[in-house]
Amino acid sequence: MHLSTFTFVFDAWYYSSFLYVYNDFALSFPDLTAAAPLLAAIGIACLNIISIIHECLQYYMIGHMVGKEQQQKMAKVLSGTDWHLYANFLKILAFITSSAYVFGMIGFFEWTDLRNVRVLFKIFVDSIALSIFKDITSMYFIHPMMHKHLYYLHREHHKPKLDCTLFASYVIGIPDIVIENTCGPLLVRAGYFLLGRQCTQIHIAAYLLSLNADAGIHSINPFRPYTFIPFIDSFFTFGVCHKLHHALNRDYFTSWPIHQFNSAKKQEDCERYNSYFGTNFEFHSVYGWKKSDHVYCYETENVRED
Repeated sequence: MHLSTFTFVFDAWYYSSFLYVYNDFALSFPDLTAAAPLLAAIGIACLNIISIIHECLQYYMIGHMVGKEQQQKMAKVLSGTDWHLYANFLKILAFITSSAYVFGMIGFFEWTDLRNVRVLFKIFVDSIALSIFKDITSMYFIHPMMHKHLYYLHREHHKPKLDCTLFASYVIGIPDIVIENTCGPLLVRAGYFLLGRQCTQIHIAAYLLSLNADAGIHSINPFRPYTFIPFIDSFFTFGVCHKLHHALNRDYFTSWPIHQFNSAKKQEDCERYNSYFGTNFEFHSVYGWKKSDHVYCYETENVRED
């Protein structure tokens, strides 16, 4: 089984198991509307913990395949000596859980039983909407601006470069995470209202999937699914492009790499990834192209320095 297939199947089982257990927990509350703020906050806290466990499992399974700098970063994290990262994790976790609680208090979220096809469909629609709305506004317009005019707010997040792992998602300042990541629920709620949808609330599970996607594109595993929709996750290389963004500290500003509709561009991205990170992932066997003879050299790239 190819690593991309294994990763999709394993991650689908891993996170669906979490949602299955959390669904039973949520349904134990007599009033789901009143419990929505608490369910959103607890859900995010739990999700972050199991995502960290997931990254550690990935390291033990494919650690020998990832870049040298990534191996060193994971070893430091697991050694219990990366105190700056641990402090950042607690800071970001406190902020996003409290933000979710506030969003829940003002009626942005809902929880309904997941054992319903319509509910599952709504969750996927909501999660994709959150991602796309954020991408076409914050990531397309604001993210490049952060690099050009407001880099002092964004510099912290770009300290991880070739050592980019899931833990890089916690290396970020509060103003940065507010500007780039809190717009999703606001835009989706407004969009649903303008479209005349009777229910404009976002399912908490959809918000969790959206946050998981934002963190997951930093993972050491470049095949980690972004949408959990097979044909989308097999068409775009979300994780490849975002880690190239970290490595170069420029370009690849959006989460959705729509330039990969051009298959030559996708091949270039994958080959650059292997070259820069010193890996040998078999992207060509997944996408059906032949390896090119072009050599990409990280040392000669115009990498933006801090």
